[in-house]
Amino acid sequence: GLKGNIGYSQILFTRPAIKTWHQYALVFDKTAPAAKQVVPYVDGAAVPYVTLTTSANSNAFNADVLNVMSRNGQLLFGSGFLQDLRIYTRILTANDIGGLYQQDLQSLTCNSSGL
Repeated sequence: GLKGNIGYSQILFTRPAIKTWHQYALVFDKTAPAAKQVVPYVDGAAVPYVTLTTSANSNAFNADVLNVMSRNGQLLFGSGFLQDLRIYTRILTANDIGGLYQQDLQSLTCNSSGL
């Protein structure tokens, strides 16, 4: 989810198969309509999601806190491994995300010892 100057925009999507590598990409776009400010991708493709809450946020990200594999860094800690985290200063397109997935998949195929 995303918390902005107006409120929260939160989504849910089905978790993919476990015990295998997946690429997750989340696009946070405060210029989009409220229901599209958070869009998930799994393995290079947009996935269906359910919107829990929407807010038409318009503020900059600035010094927002990012919590990964937990809820607010306090509970619901995810088990597993995080291999790579990337934060971009621009909004990635579906083609960008698909291309990054193909690059990552090729890298894993060439160097499977990194898992």
